[in-house]
Amino acid sequence: MTLPLYPVERVVPQRPPMILIDEVVSRGPKNIVATVTIRTTDLFFQPARGTPSHVALEWMAQACAAFGGSEAIDEGGAVRIGFLLGTRDFRATRSWFTEGTRLFVRAHLEYHDNEIANFTCAVAESPEGPALATASLNVFHPQDAGALIDSQSGTST
Repeated sequence: MTLPLYPVERVVPQRPPMILIDEVVSRGPKNIVATVTIRTTDLFFQPARGTPSHVALEWMAQACAAFGGSEAIDEGGAVRIGFLLGTRDFRATRSWFTEGTRLFVRAHLEYHDNEIANFTCAVAESPEGPALATASLNVFHPQDAGALIDSQSGTST
């Protein structure tokens, strides 16, 4: 079963220059695939090297956000901000992604309750290809992030 595809700018709460994924290319009830093309104008691009592999974690997080944002739109709701709680088992087979490389960022929903979710994610050079980077992401998607943030504003650190 395939579901509607929405522009990235509509399904993630980030705004330029922090939108790092380019396009959602497929989605199903428990998964989403987005693309990223490495460009010299990218925020984290370093001349003569490319984009460091650890940036793949943010690509994965934005794919997860696009999953949640797409679901919200499907249900007639608003896209909400979420928080990356943590990652497990990040692995990358290369240190850098070079200019011009088109990557596919896959996120598969493993677990979801009201506000917490876990995704297994991968970055590859084709939609079904071998993973160049993988991780498990835990995300928190509160019903009312504004109230949560307001409740913390009086807390000293």
